[in-house]
Amino acid sequence: EEQEEDEGETVQVEEKIVHQLKFKQISISDKFSCGILYEDDSLYCWGDVLFNETPKKAYVREGPYRQISAGKFGICAIKSDTNRVECHGTITLSVKPGEDEYDQISVGRFATCAVTMDSTARCFTTRKDMREVPEGLEIA
Repeated sequence: EEQEEDEGETVQVEEKIVHQLKFKQISISDKFSCGILYEDDSLYCWGDVLFNETPKKAYVREGPYRQISAGKFGICAIKSDTNRVECHGTITLSVKPGEDEYDQISVGRFATCAVTMDSTARCFTTRKDMREVPEGLEIA
């Protein structure tokens, strides 16, 4: 157990090991966490996972995955064998992200944005103001 100071207060922080599993990458949401397992590139989520009708303590999906992002309404992950995006949960997207190949993805509360293999940013949302990426924006 560690102690961290937060604006003058002492806050207890507990370190918990998830079943002695090793991860390549993790992403944290408000009520759950997800990671890509080092052993076989599968997806493993824990906490209040609500991807179906009933909450689960753990959620496992076979890979191979190479990148994951967790948001309030679900997760999106990039498959390492196809570079396609796969989303789970109640994420509302105006365009299906599985149509293109992606290098990186980030899930937010109202939008999911991804970087294509040619470094172009694309955002998927029902909100027009968040969908329009600045013209000519490239990610290096």
